[in-house]
Amino acid sequence: MKAETFLEIAKKDLEAAKCLYDREMYPQAIFYLQQSVEKAAKSFALKMKMIEEGELKGRKGIGHNPLKIHKKIADEQRRKIERIRKGIEAIPELGNVNLIKLINADKQHEILNKSQEFLDYLNAEKVKENLIFLDNREIMDFIEELNKLESETKELSKKASSFSIPNEEFNKLKKDILDFLQVLYKYKPQEVEKARKDLDNLSLNLMERLLNLILHVIIDSYFIQISLLYLSIITFPHAVTARYPEDNLNPLEIYNRNLPLIQLFEGCVETLEKTLNRIEYVYRTIEEVDQNVIHRKIPR
Repeated sequence: MKAETFLEIAKKDLEAAKCLYDREMYPQAIFYLQQSVEKAAKSFALKMKMIEEGELKGRKGIGHNPLKIHKKIADEQRRKIERIRKGIEAIPELGNVNLIKLINADKQHEILNKSQEFLDYLNAEKVKENLIFLDNREIMDFIEELNKLESETKELSKKASSFSIPNEEFNKLKKDILDFLQVLYKYKPQEVEKARKDLDNLSLNLMERLLNLILHVIIDSYFIQISLLYLSIITFPHAVTARYPEDNLNPLEIYNRNLPLIQLFEGCVETLEKTLNRIEYVYRTIEEVDQNVIHRKIPR
């Protein structure tokens, strides 16, 4: 199933959640809210090639636990950073290339380790017990942090839209890339020679346009990943409880106006709507990059 299909279903699930909430059918509203978050997380992970479709199924797969997706994303990013570190160690000359110096692999590895510890804690304590619901303050903290992150990323997006490269910086960047290619030439001469020719055809306009699109994808993807992680933490404990009576607990009794998630339902819905809109934007931007770059439609 395509990522776009998951996204369309996520949008419909969110519409259903809002309708059910308006009719005070709270267990069903929470269930569809959780389903929307889950499918949005699967859609984004598939689109960004963080998971394969086959990983969604089976007892050992992701199943209906979106936190497994976030754990897998952290694992995959850590592996990529580790490959970069090993590559630099294997080819010491790379350490002197300016382009490589921009990649602070050690710092990124440290951030990923902290994320991994957080996800391990959630899987071991929160998710395992399944009935540990967040209180009002905890949910509000997540929503407020996401609102702050949304403002920050919007400001970054504005700056990205007006991004330009001075001609001298463009020439310096091309030189850094050439330095990088020169180091790799003895390892992959044919591939490097082809890359050199492509670099010769790279204009300032093309570089600015590509970087503008890529910056927007990076900025929005950062917000999307954090938002879906937080919303998954908020909603996942309700995935089963909202549907079935379990251990003498009746969802019709649990899900009422006193439940924190019901009280803060509209705030969660608003955050998820913003996230789904950003996912759609990222998909359109990726499509634009594919069409313009692959088919050479960006003016040079």
